[in-house]
Amino acid sequence: MAREQPLEPAVVRTWLARWEQRDPFCDDAVRDLQTLLPDNHCYVVITLGTGREPRSLVFCRCRHVFPLTRNITEVQNLKQNPELLEYDFYKMLVGPVAPMVRNDSQFWHQTGTGTRAQKVFQWNGADWILYGFVRDDPIISKQGKQECGFMEALAYTHELARWNPSAKLIYTFDNSTWGNA
Repeated sequence: MAREQPLEPAVVRTWLARWEQRDPFCDDAVRDLQTLLPDNHCYVVITLGTGREPRSLVFCRCRHVFPLTRNITEVQNLKQNPELLEYDFYKMLVGPVAPMVRNDSQFWHQTGTGTRAQKVFQWNGADWILYGFVRDDPIISKQGKQECGFMEALAYTHELARWNPSAKLIYTFDNSTWGNA
């Protein structure tokens, strides 16, 4: 069962400041918010609506590395072992320039390229070779289009999480006062 954890107020303030003059529930705003989250696989529930009807955002973040397949055997192995598609981002070096290599088979997630298709490289002992691509698109369930209170959105998210056991965490933020004393 997924456990709830409040979203850090600094994260929410940063995100809302960036989207102050625009729709905080649009696709680009959701992609921006997920870059501020530390977890690779989690749910997020945010309800906004101080002094007006509440609107909720519910989405799942699933960040994976999809390796390039070099032959038919690798393709068959990926179909039989889907866990090979996930990689521990905490053990991966991240940055815009190639780091100094620490060991063979080290991974480097190249950032700052300005494209959505971020590359992952692997050290082969002599050079960095392209290993695959990072996929980090949110799965949006509720996007603030209609009235939805925090408790309703949270219950909905717990139901989604029951069917997705790999997502162990639900980040929450409630900034609504509609109906509260």
